[in-house]
Amino acid sequence: MKTKHPKDVFQCDKCYEVYFDEAKMLEHRKNHDLAKPYACPNCQKRFKRRRDVTLHLVLCKGQTPYLCIECGKGYAYASSLTQHLLSHKEKSVTCDLCPVKFHTKGALTMHIRLKHNKEKNYVCHICPKRFVSGDSLKFHILAHTGWRVFFPKLRRNQVCKYLISHFRRSTV
Repeated sequence: MKTKHPKDVFQCDKCYEVYFDEAKMLEHRKNHDLAKPYACPNCQKRFKRRRDVTLHLVLCKGQTPYLCIECGKGYAYASSLTQHLLSHKEKSVTCDLCPVKFHTKGALTMHIRLKHNKEKNYVCHICPKRFVSGDSLKFHILAHTGWRVFFPKLRRNQVCKYLISHFRRSTV
């Protein structure tokens, strides 16, 4: 059965939600500005809290006050430096099921869940298919609905570009 898609796809440039009605997308877009009253004076990016603007200004101005003592690389946030410092340490947490090593137990746990357990705890509410991760289920549900799909921030730009071209190609 071929899925019919609307001809036009409208994407929010703030959160990348997809709409098939321009008026609905524009109405949705207004919520971003109302919910974020504080703007960066340099780039006009908007924030919910004044302190978030202050934190953002460090990045916006290109400041990197947190320096790595190993290599001298600078970071805007302490948490970013902490994450970077792991790259200088030996990966000491080893998977018992394969030779892969990790910096943290959390990374190992995620690896085991996704690569070895293959427990498919995410169930499609439309068909009987099951998935290892919530992200996989979200991609699958798009095949059924094609409506207002949410994607992880790390992949949303490439995913949404794909979706928009897919909707345009597969319109019946």
